[in-house]
Amino acid sequence: VSTCTDLPALLTQVEKDLPMILVMDLNSERGNVNNVIKDIRANEKTSHIPVVGFTNMINKKAQDAAVEAGAKLVAVDEAILPQLPQLLEQALEVD
Repeated sequence: VSTCTDLPALLTQVEKDLPMILVMDLNSERGNVNNVIKDIRANEKTSHIPVVGFTNMINKKAQDAAVEAGAKLVAVDEAILPQLPQLLEQALEVD
C-alpha cells in the first residue's frame, strides 16, 4: 500500500509501482482526477490497473465522469470502508 497526494506525479508512481488496484478520491482539490484516470487508461504500462473512485453521494456528476474516464467502480464515501472487501474483489475481477 502506498499513497500519493501529488496528482501530476501519480502516473509516474503508478508506472514504477504497478499496483494491483488504485483507489482515488474524486473530490481531490489537487487537480483533475479524471484526467489522471484517462492517462492511466491510455498508458500501455498501466491500462490494466483497475481504478476505484470514491466521492460523496450528492456528486453524481463526478461519479459519471469518473466512469467515463475509465474508473471500473465508483463508491460513495459512506460505503467505501464498510464495503471495501467487496469493492476490491469486484474491481479485481478479470473482464
